[in-house]
Amino acid sequence: MVTITCSSKLHAALSEGGVLEGEAAPGPTVRLGNWAAIPAGGDLLVAIEVKTCLTLVTRIRPVAGLRDRLAAALRRSLVNCRASPEVIEPECRGLRQALFVRGRNPALAEALGFAKIESQAHLEGGQYEESVQDMLNEYPHGECPASCATEAVAMLLQSPVCPS
Repeated sequence: MVTITCSSKLHAALSEGGVLEGEAAPGPTVRLGNWAAIPAGGDLLVAIEVKTCLTLVTRIRPVAGLRDRLAAALRRSLVNCRASPEVIEPECRGLRQALFVRGRNPALAEALGFAKIESQAHLEGGQYEESVQDMLNEYPHGECPASCATEAVAMLLQSPVCPS
């Protein structure tokens, strides 16, 4: 089962909105792994996948729809990476069924901090979440196993490299 590690504050907010009450069934087999997430000011959420540094940017509120918005953000990124529907759907289901756990991911602390600052700045500048997410996935992170997250995802999924 996929997990999303989040701060105590974010965990409490999600608990109040019923997001922690996910499906008890084991998740589908996925290639992407676990995630770390932080609030990024206001009602923004930034999540980064542990293996590839794929970054998702979405709104936290309304909390009840967060799982669907995370899955939609993941779907957009995987479509941009030209992943096949046979790959995309299990990945989105895995994220939709993910278990939110309280904690921190020290290995991604720097990447999360950067994504938080950049997301806030670009959204305040008038960009949409989708374009900010795309920009962050083209940024070279030191933690990323490739030149950028989109390339790392393409390598992991064995699909063509995402367009720039």
